[in-house]
Amino acid sequence: MATATKTPAVKKTAAPVKKTAIAVKPRPAKKAAAPVKPRSDYKPGARVKVKRKTGEIAKGFVTGVNQTPTGKFIAVNIGDKKNPNIVQARPAAVTGF
Repeated sequence: MATATKTPAVKKTAAPVKKTAIAVKPRPAKKAAAPVKPRSDYKPGARVKVKRKTGEIAKGFVTGVNQTPTGKFIAVNIGDKKNPNIVQARPAAVTGF
């Protein structure tokens, strides 16, 4: 077997690198998004989902929008044409699809 000769390790010396600070502009603060009001301009015949008090979601058709002193109510037929089941719901409980 041949013996291998080790070569001495050569240390590399490099000049130290200067780190320069980069000026970073501060980002402008984000404006808070305004809360979205529930939609109440549904037209009769529009398909919607109504979230019931029990948490159940019912699908139906809008039959009208009623204005009362306490606010708007959306009338939704969650039954069928032969056996209508009209539900008055607040706009927050109604979503279109």
